[in-house]
Amino acid sequence: MTGTSSGGMQVVKSLLLAMLFIFLGMLIHAGADRLLGLSDNAMLLINQIIKALAVFFACLLSVRGERILFRCVAVGFLTLTAAYIFFALLSPDRGVFTLQLLQESLMGIALGAVSGVLTASLRR
Repeated sequence: MTGTSSGGMQVVKSLLLAMLFIFLGMLIHAGADRLLGLSDNAMLLINQIIKALAVFFACLLSVRGERILFRCVAVGFLTLTAAYIFFALLSPDRGVFTLQLLQESLMGIALGAVSGVLTASLRR
């Protein structure tokens, strides 16, 4: 490790940053929902936007060097999987290991790939 952190540390740093962004976004979203009474469809859309922005900004701010795409895919997968498991554990009526976990994980891979491409493009 010369001047930059290792790839694993970049992924961990990005994961923590993305999770923080998701938690803050969900808190703001919950407050807005209380005030505005958003529909279920609007809430689902906002949740997906929060997660997408979290993965993108975490990759943009923390991932550097070689293999940006691979690292961002790892960040997306780990972030959405960890966020789903965390929120599923908080909800007594939602199972943790369900088909939705697989869907969230695959969505994380896709968001990570898009974030990696955008991050690499913005770095050039």
